[in-house]
Amino acid sequence: MSLLHASSRALLSKASSIAKKATAKHHFNVTRSLTSVPSPPDGSFKDGKPTLQYAKALPKTFASMTNEQVLQFAEMEIPEACRECIIRDIMVVDQIEYDDAMKIFKKIAETNRRGMQLYALPFYTGFGAAFTAGKFCVALV
Repeated sequence: MSLLHASSRALLSKASSIAKKATAKHHFNVTRSLTSVPSPPDGSFKDGKPTLQYAKALPKTFASMTNEQVLQFAEMEIPEACRECIIRDIMVVDQIEYDDAMKIFKKIAETNRRGMQLYALPFYTGFGAAFTAGKFCVALV
C-alpha cells in the first residue's frame, strides 16, 4: 500500500510541477478584472451596473429573444431553445405567424409522443426482470 501511495504522490507532484511550468511559460492572467470595460454610451449602465430601465428590457421568454440568442442557447442543448428554433423554422417554411406555428408544433409533438409507451416497453421489461432477479439473489444468499 505504501508503494502505491508513494507512486501516486510522485505522480501528483510531477503533474503539479508541469502545471506550474506551463503557467509560468504562458503567463496566464487568472485574475482579470472587468472594471476596465467601458459602459455603453446609451445610458443602460451606471457605474458599471445595469440601470432599472435596462433590466426591464431583459427578455423573459425564448419567444422574445433574438435569433442569435435562441441559437446560442440551442447550441447549449437547452430544450426550450431547441423548441423555439423548430417553431421559428415552421414559421419560415410555412410562411405563417407565431401562434399558427405553435399549433403546428403542438401537433408535431403529439405525433412524436404517440406510441411511446410501446417503444419503452422493452426498457421497462428489462428493468423489471433485473429488479426481480436482484430480489431473488438477495434471498438466495
